[in-house]
Amino acid sequence: MKEIIKEKLDSMGNLAQRKILKNVMEGVFESLLDYQEEMSKNLEARVFNQIENQESNYNIYTTIVKQDKLNLIDDFLFPILDRDKEEIDKGEIIKQINQKEELIITRVFFDLGYQEIENLRKENRIFSGIIVGEEREYKISFELRYNQEYLKAEKELYEIFIENSLAWRTINNPYIRKIFDVVIVDYDEKVEELSDFESIDFDLEEFDDNKYLNYIPVWNIGKIYKKADGFPMAARDKVNYDHMIYLDNMNVQNGYLVVVNDYNIVSIRKSREELVITSDESNSVPWEILKVVQERKFKNYHLEFELMSNTKKDSFMDKTFQQNHKVIKTLGEINRICNSFQNINEFNLEEVKILENMTYDSFTYDYNQFIEDEIRIANLKKVMLLKFSSNREDYLKYDLLSFIVSELQMYFPDYICEGVCE
Repeated sequence: MKEIIKEKLDSMGNLAQRKILKNVMEGVFESLLDYQEEMSKNLEARVFNQIENQESNYNIYTTIVKQDKLNLIDDFLFPILDRDKEEIDKGEIIKQINQKEELIITRVFFDLGYQEIENLRKENRIFSGIIVGEEREYKISFELRYNQEYLKAEKELYEIFIENSLAWRTINNPYIRKIFDVVIVDYDEKVEELSDFESIDFDLEEFDDNKYLNYIPVWNIGKIYKKADGFPMAARDKVNYDHMIYLDNMNVQNGYLVVVNDYNIVSIRKSREELVITSDESNSVPWEILKVVQERKFKNYHLEFELMSNTKKDSFMDKTFQQNHKVIKTLGEINRICNSFQNINEFNLEEVKILENMTYDSFTYDYNQFIEDEIRIANLKKVMLLKFSSNREDYLKYDLLSFIVSELQMYFPDYICEGVCE
């Protein structure tokens, strides 16, 4: 605008009029233009930051760590299940053994590919082991049962996101999909005489080299309890109360999710400065808050397993696309979604086909299988077959591909998305 005004002034033939108009412009309009430009920049920054808060504050990181290493990473990564931090009650275990009850003695992670994990789930094989007692050994039989507790924790987190009016993004956590419970199902006849034991040993046969014991799945979600700062204030509706929790001491770059529990919460609003919980609760109560930590601090600790995340590249286009739910119409737009994740670059989308039903052996599964579609009938949906190429060849290949396809499924609810890799 300033350049346009300058050009108009320069084109004026009357020097006296040019001088008068120039003084007016510099005295009034130039300051107005400066103010307008500053406000426009502030508006642009606010729009960008608002979108950014909905995305980057809620990036979720996952991995597994040795149980005795938890204290080294507990300012960033936390056990998905609180009880994974608890010590084992040996006396209770002996009591259950004496009564010959089915008993989960441990959990085991396998570095096996998706199809091998599926086969292990379906086999229901019985393995052998021993309880090493003080005076003798007792034979036992046990089986591997696919663990569902960590998947249930993901579902509960999804419900909390919805309650907090936040868009759900698929969590990139392949590790919890490779964990089994080791369950004793049969005992030696004389095991009721056991009073103490040194160890419980078991043989996983051909899977023994792929097992990892005493590893705990972790993510960057910690739990805190905090009362509102000050007394609850009457809300605008004059019926409910606003509980304001200031974030200045809690790090504003983190995400915060309020767990509803038994409270009747009307709304939850978050700005860069505060968290406002509107509820019919008139008393100051401690709120259960999940803190999604974005500060990566490891205290020089080397992670044994790759740190996974659903973090997206810092692109304004990606953020506005997610915010406005733009309709996808081209292969290029699907490819952009596939390539939008920061640490997944090994997969290239080659072709998309729409089929009446699935005629290929699918390489993928749905990470978000707990999200029920109550509107569309599944058996009437066509299949969107996504063909990828990749140079990645390890046990996580098809799990990472499944993560990408699961995220694409969120964009195409009218289809059943399936992925294959050539």
